[in-house]
Amino acid sequence: NDIVGPAGSGPPDHFMRVDQNFPYMILFENKPEATAPAQIVVITQQLDADLDWSTFELGDFGFGDTNIDVPEGRNFYQTRVDLRESLGYFVDFTAGIDLETGIVSWKFETIDPETGDLVENALSGFLPPNDASGRGQGFVDYSISPKASLTTGAIITAQASIVFDDNAPLLTPVYTNKIDTGLPTS
Repeated sequence: NDIVGPAGSGPPDHFMRVDQNFPYMILFENKPEATAPAQIVVITQQLDADLDWSTFELGDFGFGDTNIDVPEGRNFYQTRVDLRESLGYFVDFTAGIDLETGIVSWKFETIDPETGDLVENALSGFLPPNDASGRGQGFVDYSISPKASLTTGAIITAQASIVFDDNAPLLTPVYTNKIDTGLPTS
C-alpha cells in the first residue's frame, strides 16, 4: 500500500507551489501470499488542514485491468461496475469527502448479481492475490489545492488507511510536500 504525491513523482519533501492543484494517487495490493480474493476494500484519508477541502476532486480508479474514468468536478461518486462476463459479479464503488471533517473515503464491494448482496463465498472477490500480471493491484486518485494563505515552508502530509475485508487497517507511508510561494530564480 502506498500513497504517491503530486504528479506521481518526486521524493518526499517535494516542493509545490501554492497556486498548483495537487494530484495524488493511492495504490493498494492484495498481497501475493493472500489466501483469498478481497471482497471489500475501504480506503480512508484525513486530508491535511492546510488543504482547501472545498477544492477536493475525485479522480479515476481501477483494479487489475479495469480502469474507470470518474467525470470531472465530482467530490462524490457512486457506480456499479459490471464484471459479470469476466469475473461473474458486480463491483459497487462509492467515494466522497465529508467537507466538515476533511475525511475522504473510497469503498469497493463485490456484489452477487443474483442476490444483489455481498458475495457469500469466501473465495469470490474482485481483487485476487496479486501476481506478475498485476491483477491484485488497484488505485484511486484525487486532486486538491492548498490554502492560498500558506507561506513558504508550510508542510502538507498525506497518509491513507486501507482495510481489506475484516482485516486490520494498513497505513500507507506518509507523503510530504513543502510549499514554495517564491518566484523561480535563474
